Amino acid sequence: MSEPLPPTGPELGRRNRRLIAKRTGWPEGAVEACERIEDAFPAWSVSWRHENVIPGFLSPEGFYAERPGRYSWDKTVLYGADAEKLLEQIAEHSEAESP
Repeated sequence: MSEPLPPTGPELGRRNRRLIAKRTGWPEGAVEACERIEDAFPAWSVSWRHENVIPGFLSPEGFYAERPGRYSWDKTVLYGADAEKLLEQIAEHSEAESP
């Protein structure tokens, strides 16, 4: 008999992130850094990505945070070369949005 499906939500996302990190070769400590950032800013989904060199989709290696907007195409994406830079970006973005 197969295992029951885990509940959806943050814990499923964290489990999946660990699997993705292992399979795609994230640097040591990247998963923990993503979790630390999400704990500090729960509205954001954080990941680490390899450099993308595909024309039209170029992006540097590093940490990315996404926050959904009102519509599926209206999301905010922030980048930091390391976890601390991404934390700074999220904090600045959050301050700019505060009334």
